[in-house]
Amino acid sequence: MPICKNDLSKVYKGTEPSPKGKGYCAHAEKVNTRRIGKDGNYWIVKQTKCGRKRWIKEPSFNNEQKKTLEIIKKDLKKELKKIGVKLFIIKNKLVNGYYIQDYLWNIVADKLGKNYLDEKFMIVELKMDGKNIVLNNGGVNIQHNNITYNTKKEVIQIIRKMFGKKYKWNGKNTQTMYIKL
Repeated sequence: MPICKNDLSKVYKGTEPSPKGKGYCAHAEKVNTRRIGKDGNYWIVKQTKCGRKRWIKEPSFNNEQKKTLEIIKKDLKKELKKIGVKLFIIKNKLVNGYYIQDYLWNIVADKLGKNYLDEKFMIVELKMDGKNIVLNNGGVNIQHNNITYNTKKEVIQIIRKMFGKKYKWNGKNTQTMYIKL
């Protein structure tokens, strides 16, 4: 049997779906360490009641979260377009442990041209870690530009109609909007 990569005194079979199948024993990792398992899913180290560490499969999106994402991608985009607001859904990839915010605005600038700051637009940032979306406190943030007084009222009406209590924004232009998935 092969020897574990993070504890040379332990062995593993290699058939485990968790990261242990790749040679990473849970007992030698810190609690809340996250790795991709041999099955391609994310696993996280949790401590049991008796103090042992175990790899636990991180839950994937439930149907309600998937439905909310679909509403953002299709219905929200269509409704905002009616009032002259463009919606960009950008997958922000993890680079050296960081998500780069400026990168999002550069993508929008490239698509809209020189005067992009004069345009009314919103950016839904989907933070990606590989193929998986990393939720920000259980939801996604929406950055926005040039959402003026009249447009702000219409945007709020549209989003409240679609998401109800899942939606949070204090109405300030300096603050991002938040939709809970």
